[in-house]
Amino acid sequence: NSDLMTPELIWERIRLSMKNNETSLAKYLSGKLSEPDQTWVNRWISTYRNPASGTRNPQYEDIPIARDILAHGMRRLASSNIDTAINRWDGLKSNYAFNDEQIEEIERTLAIRSVIGKHPQSKSLLDAIDNQYVDETIFHWRLKDALQKKDWQTLIKWTEGEAPVEAINLR
Repeated sequence: NSDLMTPELIWERIRLSMKNNETSLAKYLSGKLSEPDQTWVNRWISTYRNPASGTRNPQYEDIPIARDILAHGMRRLASSNIDTAINRWDGLKSNYAFNDEQIEEIERTLAIRSVIGKHPQSKSLLDAIDNQYVDETIFHWRLKDALQKKDWQTLIKWTEGEAPVEAINLR
């Protein structure tokens, strides 16, 4: 069985564990990895536990695991401290080559959390989401933001044109 667990498979399990907040499982799985890889798992768990600290000036080389850790940390930070997350994102985005999926996920999380936290930048964060990524969830948060602010011009802008694909499928 352990012969079948290649480092790639172990990393895949660790990624799933971290995505599901299973840090103890990730730590256990990391015991089967090389010492440098164990260090990366420890950094990830540390960032999970304290995303404000883990995403502050990380000094990691720009490699996929570093981007995974920072993307995960940014999503968690957005939930606990939207101001810090918004301020931190531009620096991280310019220093690390996040893939499109990571960028979209982080920017969606920042936008949604900014509405929940009634952040003054919520409109610009929601507006910055590329139309191809505007689904029913983003559409909902855009409506909520515009209605809360009584921003009728933005409401019109966000509701004219094509409806999100999910809305079309519900008809």
